[in-house]
Amino acid sequence: LKDCGKNLFNCMTNFFDTTIHTNMLKPTIEILLLLSKTHPDQFKQNFEDYIDRIIGWRLDENLKEHINSAIGKSFTKFGPFWVSLPSFCSSLLLNFINDIFHLSETEKNRRSPPAKLYRYLYCISDVIY
Repeated sequence: LKDCGKNLFNCMTNFFDTTIHTNMLKPTIEILLLLSKTHPDQFKQNFEDYIDRIIGWRLDENLKEHINSAIGKSFTKFGPFWVSLPSFCSSLLLNFINDIFHLSETEKNRRSPPAKLYRYLYCISDVIY
């Protein structure tokens, strides 16, 4: 079962790297949630990679709202992994702050904040919650 799990985790990583079909993201996240419960040790080894990829999708301005919502809810369901990797969490939040700073600098002449800024704030909120 462990070998099968390794292959499945590799397939999930490959899927995130190559997918262009956003309608597959919600079922993929559901599979990740299931794997996090059934194979927590293997999942933890891949957690940072999955979160990086999921956040990339969460920040996509063209992603449908129901998929964005599912992504946001998944962050809270990964609670034990966030707690077990505090340095990753700190680094991730620092990256968010830096990205927001750079985004605000490049968009400072706009009258209203760019939509991407709101995406970052929603993502931070999801992770912290």
